[in-house]
Amino acid sequence: MKKRGVSHIEIIMAFILFISAVAFVFIFINPFATKNPTSAIEKYSLNELTNLLKTNITTYTLIISDNVNDNAIAIDLGFTIPSAVNARAKYYSGIELPSGISSDRNKVYLTWNKDNGHVVLISLSEEFEAYTPDPDIASLLPENKYQISSSVFFESISESKTSALEAEYFAQYSILKAELNIPPQADFGFKLSLPGKTIAANKIIPENIEVKSRNKIVRVVNPSGSQLLGNLEVSIW
Repeated sequence: MKKRGVSHIEIIMAFILFISAVAFVFIFINPFATKNPTSAIEKYSLNELTNLLKTNITTYTLIISDNVNDNAIAIDLGFTIPSAVNARAKYYSGIELPSGISSDRNKVYLTWNKDNGHVVLISLSEEFEAYTPDPDIASLLPENKYQISSSVFFESISESKTSALEAEYFAQYSILKAELNIPPQADFGFKLSLPGKTIAANKIIPENIEVKSRNKIVRVVNPSGSQLLGNLEVSIW
């Protein structure tokens, strides 16, 4: 039996149907073309907001030998620490140690007391403020007196960046709105809720306007190096 090939007319009709379906999606379903923001916009805006507020933290687990006496010690991490980065150190129990970075940016120094434990966590981040008062300049601890057992890199929401963005919201709303790719016909606000503290930026919302929100639990770090959980929310109307 002779097989019939696909005709040019059928190909053209299939192409027309495909174009019509795509046009229908963009004209009637496209969330960026509607006056009522949809969950697609909320999700995208929350992701963009998260990217603006992120900061990086690297934490090194330091194990100091039993035979090291209490002292101001310096640790060579094996690289030059960028100028914008500060250090924070604490015992594994969470007690903070006086710490700093050497002038050549090659070492982290800290005042250590062995009674509080031999495991110390050293964290580096642009988010941190330098520890004050500045601890005594330390002498380099020999490599056989300590071990860096692991390092962990992670991203966190910056409390200071969130506060700065709150100020930007009221001073340069249109610019920030464009940064977050909020549709021209929509308005937005955001809020970071922390234990005992809230950072929020919102315009006056007209009556009878539907407000749609999306939120997520985030890890937040502040300039002193404290880390806690918070709730980041964006609202669109």
